[in-house]
Amino acid sequence: MSDNYSYNVVDNKKDLTIIGSSTVIESNGENAISCGGDIEVRGKIRGSLSVSGYADVYGSVEGNVVASQLNAQNGAVIKGDINCQNSIRVFEGSLVEGNINSKSANINSTVVGNVVASSDVKLTSSASVNGSITTSSLNVDSGASIIGQLQVVKK
Repeated sequence: MSDNYSYNVVDNKKDLTIIGSSTVIESNGENAISCGGDIEVRGKIRGSLSVSGYADVYGSVEGNVVASQLNAQNGAVIKGDINCQNSIRVFEGSLVEGNINSKSANINSTVVGNVVASSDVKLTSSASVNGSITTSSLNVDSGASIIGQLQVVKK
């Protein structure tokens, strides 16, 4: 009997997967989770996460994340690179340690890594970015911190 399982993931925007707060998912493979719909992570994922819809992270992810949209909720910890087709929101009290690549980024907390947003970046007064920011539009509230290079590139 083989320990290797392979499933075809169906892209279904109506599906919602919830990883409970007492659940830990570990993976040695490329993806810990592939989700054809949306996901809420309240527990811990140790491995990469691929989501065709949105990802709401309340717990932690130790691996790269690919999603249409991602919300790092208050208290979330993401240690890995994030690629979002649309937008990412990093809420106050959360931490991202990795590079962010998205259409837009709204940062209200701590990001340690580079941020690339093709459309716009908004940094609130509680934002702290330790890395380079590249975007076509930037809005920075008083009190935000940027340690790194900044490039605002015209479309």
